[in-house]
Formats: sequence, structure tokens, C-alpha cells
Amino acid sequence: FFTAGYENLRVTVGAGTVQITPRCLEYQRPWRMLVPTTWLLNTAFSDKDNDARFDDSFRLEWKAGNTLTVKGRTITAGELGIKISLTDVTAEAADSVSTSGNGVIYKPYATYALSNLYNADGTYRNSTVNYIYPTLKKYDDTKRAAINYDSNRPYILARLAETYLIAAEAAMNLGNTSGAATLINVVRQRAAYRSGLSNTELAARQTAMSISASDVTLDFILDERAREMCGESWRWIDLVRTGKLLERVKAYNPNGASNIQSHHVLRPIPQDQIDLLSDPAQKAAYQNTGYN
Repeated sequence: FFTAGYENLRVTVGAGTVQITPRCLEYQRPWRMLVPTTWLLNTAFSDKDNDARFDDSFRLEWKAGNTLTVKGRTITAGELGIKISLTDVTAEAADSVSTSGNGVIYKPYATYALSNLYNADGTYRNSTVNYIYPTLKKYDDTKRAAINYDSNRPYILARLAETYLIAAEAAMNLGNTSGAATLINVVRQRAAYRSGLSNTELAARQTAMSISASDVTLDFILDERAREMCGESWRWIDLVRTGKLLERVKAYNPNGASNIQSHHVLRPIPQDQIDLLSDPAQKAAYQNTGYN
């Protein structure tokens, strides 16, 4: 569901077109169902240097699956073939040969800036950019029997970092923001770790990631849960139970802002369940308000 349409990117070779990266086990089956918001990419994960969770969670690069020559430049299978740049694409384009209409730049690999993928209001451009976007890779499974098989990675029900964040939220609600900050810092300081850092470098990043009691608010905790648990199916529940669903969808999800309504704080009751009722009056009254 999280996988971008990397296999859609084609280049003209001779009289036809060729995929840069055909569908493969490494990059998963691209169902293209769930796209990250620009708020998640740019605001929640604003500190990508000290916080390793963005790099650990998202894929921005795909290796070429074919050897291709485009505009006099050769991409060799196994080398970088597709890249998403989180900065202005101007720097990436500095030595490019040509730019196509949809923002693909051959240098020789294909490059997209976020401004190529998302409109100025944050809405995603869909098919105009071939369904390319930063791909959440938490559930990637390279040991599937075939490329179209589902992932067999375990579905995340609970884990230790979430326990710390639950405890931090409880401490905040009891007025103990200092205790809440201590609990949150356990999660954030762990998130500062990257392989290859010296002890001094790691300590500096952990210090940069640490927060104080004055930083602890419900919105900060929700942001931290987004950084730690994005893609783990808790977001709707978190926003509903904290009374933040309408506010934050309208503020941070432009694709959903125009559609979210007050009755969406409840889910519709499945029709199969309603059909089990024998009393017509009960059937008529059983569905949650706002759903037919």
C-alpha cells in the first residue's frame, strides 16, 4: 500500500520506451495507496540530521534495473536510477542535459523534487508524476516467494517506544511535564543513533534531540507519535481519542481537508452487521450519524 510507482518511470530508447526500474523483490509491489503528506515529510521530520527515523522509514532512491543510455548518458543496472530530492531541484539539475515536462531530470538518473510531486497547496499530483513519492519501507519484505506476493512482515501491534509515549502522555495529563519529557527523551535519544557515529557525535545528536518540560504539549506528543509510528495504523485513533481529528486533518492534510466532516470521528458500522438485526426499527437507527 505504501509503495510508490517506481516501475512507471520509462525513458525513450530508440523507437520505444524502457523501464528504469522494473518491478522487483527489493522494491516491493507498488500498489500506490498511501502517500505521505508534505507536513509529515517537511514539518514532522524537519530535523533529518539528528533524527535518524526519516532515513530509516522512507526510501528516496531506487537503483536501475536495466542498463540504459539517455541523452548520451548511461545508467548501468545496479546504479542509482531514480532519486527524490527533498531540496530545490536546481542543485540537482546543475549539470543536467535536459528536463522533461514532468520534472524528470537525466543526470543520468531521474530526479524529482518535492515541488515536482506536490502542488503548492500540498496536494499530491497523482498520475501527472507517475505516482512517484517518498515510500514508507517499514513493511518491505525481500524474502517473498515472488514479486507480486504480499509482505509477510509482522503487523505492528505494540512496541516499547509506544509504551514510553503512552506513559509520557499520561504524565502530561497528570501535570507532570518534566516526567513526560524524560520519557519522550528515551525515544528521541534512541532515534539519534546512526551506524558509524563516534561516541562524541552520537552524544551531540542525542543532546540536540532532547526536549525540556516546556516543550511538552499534546500537539508535540502527537507529532512525536507521527515520527515514531507513521504507517502503523494508529493515526486516526490517536486523533479521534485526543479530539484533534478535524483540526489536524484540516491543517495538515490538504487532500483530506475538504472532505473531513464532524461525523468522521466515528466509523460506519458494516452493513453486514446491520443486516443481522431482525427489527426494522433497530436497523434504521443502528448506523452512526452521517452514514447511509
